[in-house]
Amino acid sequence: MDFISPDQTSKVPTFVHQKLQFETWRRRLGAGRKGGGKGWIYGRGKSLYPTRNRIPTRTKMILHHQKAQSYEPLALIDAMEAGLGAFGGLAKVLDGRQSVLLKPNFVTIRPKEAEVCTRPEVILALLDLLLDLGVKVAIGESPGFGSTEGAIEALGLTQALQHRAVPFFTFTQVRYYRTRIPKFPVLAIAKELSDYDGTINLPKVKTHCQTGFSGAVKNLYGCVPGKRKAIRHMTCLGDEVAFVQMILANAKEAGAFFHLADGIRCLHNHGPTSGDPHELHSLLFCEDGATLDWGLCGRIGLDPLSTLQFQLSGPPPVYVSSGEPIEPDPSFLHAAKVPVFFHPLRVARSIARQAWTKAKESVQ
Repeated sequence: MDFISPDQTSKVPTFVHQKLQFETWRRRLGAGRKGGGKGWIYGRGKSLYPTRNRIPTRTKMILHHQKAQSYEPLALIDAMEAGLGAFGGLAKVLDGRQSVLLKPNFVTIRPKEAEVCTRPEVILALLDLLLDLGVKVAIGESPGFGSTEGAIEALGLTQALQHRAVPFFTFTQVRYYRTRIPKFPVLAIAKELSDYDGTINLPKVKTHCQTGFSGAVKNLYGCVPGKRKAIRHMTCLGDEVAFVQMILANAKEAGAFFHLADGIRCLHNHGPTSGDPHELHSLLFCEDGATLDWGLCGRIGLDPLSTLQFQLSGPPPVYVSSGEPIEPDPSFLHAAKVPVFFHPLRVARSIARQAWTKAKESVQ
């Protein structure tokens, strides 16, 4: 393992990196104010419900890049154990947690070959490792379209989860927390997150037509129940800064303690719900979502500081690079940019379609 700083990954000039690094830590520490001061620029308010996900105490964060050629189960288990080994093994990652919620990317109902959702093979591989340790596991998500149950059925996961007695559900309950984002002073997040000792985030590596890429931070937007996600697209009125501040505040509040990105086959050219499958052969592991996203950007050939996410948050702290070198894939194609605003009619159609889908599922 080599000690590297984020500027080596993105080739950001050293003086720029140092300034951003200083600003990042100044915001985290609240410039010496009691109680953390203002905190992050995207979520300065105090949560009404503190998260149960503990922050790792390691001096330097580890970002592990594991090459994996296919989703063949035995090879995938080996790759996953190798990746987790960089952190001392899964038991050490869990740090005593007895119940874990898995948060995959089930943005919409698609077959696994479309590479829109986290692959079932990745979910099952991690699931079996957790069950072997006697951990209580469940799967929770709030798809943008459809339901968790519908997505799991389309991915061919239903029988495997029933055989393992692993519950899965769509987030429906909410709790609220305050922020200092003018357009989003109070936000809702899934209350079900606090029913477990911690959350493991399982994003799918994808290009994204609004945010540039979909990674760990963006995937936790699926912790917002129901059509609130679409409504926030509408109420931000095209203010991309406010929208990304909200995405960052949401990820902080979700507080996942570990992140594993599925990039063996990813989605490029257009995303996040349509596009072309692409062989990337990568699994990324990290205890910090922003650090994982920084490495993910390097892998898909995207300058992280060209994205609003990192322009607002700054680079992650210095981290330890483990596993295969993160080299950009020149054949990865990025989506053309579109506005974050959703027209009210689009939101209304989406709500109606969701109600129709739920009605059909209840009849079946």
